[in-house]
Amino acid sequence: MAFDVNTIKENIRDTLRTYLYPQNLEGTVEVKLSDTINYEVAQSFKTYSKCYSKVSPYRYTLNVYLQASKTGTPSGGLQVSLTNDSNDIPSSTLYTSTIPAASIGTSASTVLTKYTLSTYLGSNTKYWLKVTPLNTVSTLNYFSVYRTSTDEYLPGSLKIYSSSWDTTDGDLYFKADIPNFLYTDYPRSDISMFSFPRMAVDVIGRRVNQKWISKELSEYYLDLTIVAYSRFPEELDDLLSFTDRALFRNRTNVGSIKRIDPTAMTPVSLIREDLLSRGIRYSLIWKMSTI
Repeated sequence: MAFDVNTIKENIRDTLRTYLYPQNLEGTVEVKLSDTINYEVAQSFKTYSKCYSKVSPYRYTLNVYLQASKTGTPSGGLQVSLTNDSNDIPSSTLYTSTIPAASIGTSASTVLTKYTLSTYLGSNTKYWLKVTPLNTVSTLNYFSVYRTSTDEYLPGSLKIYSSSWDTTDGDLYFKADIPNFLYTDYPRSDISMFSFPRMAVDVIGRRVNQKWISKELSEYYLDLTIVAYSRFPEELDDLLSFTDRALFRNRTNVGSIKRIDPTAMTPVSLIREDLLSRGIRYSLIWKMSTI
């Protein structure tokens, strides 16, 4: 592969989006919601983006995807609620929708529900997706959702309710479509406060080690920086902590990059009133295979 700065940056960006955006697109562990008792499940998440529209009537459509199935012919469907957080459990309901039984197949498949947001989902704020079965308890006719056995979505956790909310391993299979906040360029000075947080991925240094006769087999040592911009110091730290965990988890599995090693972290800087910035840096080893 020829040296291509944009492709390298995009590979890093896409890896980070997988772990920082509210989604977990894996999940083979079945959670039976209504066979012997009606369980509720709830997945916490952070949007980071504001989730708003610049176009009248200024309402944002939030698409939410789950993995679900039904056994037999349960009635009532699945109620999916978007709630606030209180002491790390779901609290007041903001929006509610119902996925009808007819829209859920007998094998695990992706289902969609939508919310029309009339208010912002705030940055630096935790929310929950709560799934409630609406059918009568039955060992023959019930709904299931699916989760992973290990934690995949770094900013959130999964809880199951029977008599109280209890944390369980893994994360729910889910995806919430939010505006992007992770880019391969830097924010312009004229974008509004509603555009933050924002993260920029950039390659800022390069040196080449040509150990072989053929220059097509040179090793590139690249300096990478990921800069986060936010109005909240703790949000900066959260985003960069999750970034570090995501890249270290994939340090030998990002595109044509041979290895990712963490190096320095910059101090918090005041960019302008109520806007802070902090960066984290990495050393990449990338191997050229063609010119």
